Amino acid sequence: MTIHKSFLEKNNFFEDFKFIDLFAGIGGLRLPFDELGGECVLSSEIDKYAQKTYQSYFNHTPKGDICKIELSDIPDFDLLVGGFPC
Repeated sequence: MTIHKSFLEKNNFFEDFKFIDLFAGIGGLRLPFDELGGECVLSSEIDKYAQKTYQSYFNHTPKGDICKIELSDIPDFDLLVGGFPC
């Protein structure tokens, strides 16, 4: 399913949307959501080398293992972005 940018603009989706970036890797899937004006409020990546690279790109170090993040530590968000396993 493809959602066209014009649909999202018409429905004001780009106004202050927040997303979380799970299984983030080095952040490749995050890029288009940043470009659309989204705010990443949480990221998670278990690999320490990917975390370092992610931090160098986005000035934010992802939390580690998603299984160890408390539900109460996950802020409100509008969209969940999840990377595919490598």
